[in-house]
Amino acid sequence: MTFQHEPNIQRRRTSIVSLDDNQEVILVDCFSITQDVLAKLLTNRGYKVTCLATGKELIDHVQERRFELQLSPKSQLPVVIVEAWLGELSGFDAARVLKDIVPDLKIIMLTCQHSLEEKLESRIVDKIIMKPVLSEVVDRAIKYVLSLTDLRYQEDKRVML
Repeated sequence: MTFQHEPNIQRRRTSIVSLDDNQEVILVDCFSITQDVLAKLLTNRGYKVTCLATGKELIDHVQERRFELQLSPKSQLPVVIVEAWLGELSGFDAARVLKDIVPDLKIIMLTCQHSLEEKLESRIVDKIIMKPVLSEVVDRAIKYVLSLTDLRYQEDKRVML
């Protein structure tokens, strides 16, 4: 299988639906090769994957679905995996906007560098993982942020009782 490197590609694909339609992942990276590899990996692991190329596309996608997402139980919200450096609008800037729209959205940041700035910005996101990404690392990161959701959901249920 041959992959071509296409930086800053402007494309939006329809969702890739896996056989196990349980958890949705929104994947945002400007490199199509990263999108393709991660989408295939996640789909093979049973996730429903939507691929986007820019921070603006991500914000537009969540904004279009804001009412649905705001009414969804926390445990059913999608996990967002977003590249830190997307060009005009960074992944961190997009994450800030997303948290304003849907505060309980779980966000995993992909990055090539672990700078001091990223460590400070990491309070916005739930997990930072380094590129190149191993399949086990992505899987563990998703399970980790989902466990945060489950813990918060259980706490919310206790408060409501």
